[in-house]
Amino acid sequence: MSSDFSAVFARRKQVPGLADDEVWRDYMERHTGLRSLKQLSPGHLGLLLDALAKDGAAKGGQRRASTPKGDQVALIRQYWSDLAAAGHIEDADEARLLAWAVRQLKRPVDRLEWLSGADKSRLIQALKGWLGRLKAKAGK
Repeated sequence: MSSDFSAVFARRKQVPGLADDEVWRDYMERHTGLRSLKQLSPGHLGLLLDALAKDGAAKGGQRRASTPKGDQVALIRQYWSDLAAAGHIEDADEARLLAWAVRQLKRPVDRLEWLSGADKSRLIQALKGWLGRLKAKAGK
């Protein structure tokens, strides 16, 4: 429900003239019969979101473009391969990569593709950090 509230606030900003609280409450009352967001049921929230969209607010929130899942897995494998090419990993096969991922995430990992985006990002950041430390050490 709080994500619905966030959507309402985001769309409210997109409709000219709704910045004033009194005008906003009048608008809500006109479209839902209620003057407070806390009083709105999910059905009322839907009506309010539809009214805001009709009055010019974008239906979809502005979201950052996400990295396609396949690209994250490819990036993990590329960093792993880079570490192997630099001689810091004895064997760059998938089994060793998965074993490393298990140690990093502290839970079983069957396939990289099945990990959540957050877990993939965590692995990418760990590999980038590892590569960065090696480059810094080589630069000394």
